[in-house]
Amino acid sequence: MGKPARQAGSAVRVTFDVGALFEGDPNVTVTHSSTLLNAQQGATLDGDIQSSIKNTLDDLKVYPVVSLGLAFHI
Repeated sequence: MGKPARQAGSAVRVTFDVGALFEGDPNVTVTHSSTLLNAQQGATLDGDIQSSIKNTLDDLKVYPVVSLGLAFHI
């Protein structure tokens, strides 16, 4: 976090940081606990959902990060 900026004579300080966070490739695991599906259907459903989530998250390699803070000096 950056150093708070303060106007002379003011008791309020403001911090503002902008950056990016690299998380790498997502790791997704999906399991089910349904009694309506047999083992093969459940495994297929789990794989389809897991693949869909992973494909969606693969597009987000870098996440924007913004931090805004206020500090009061008493």
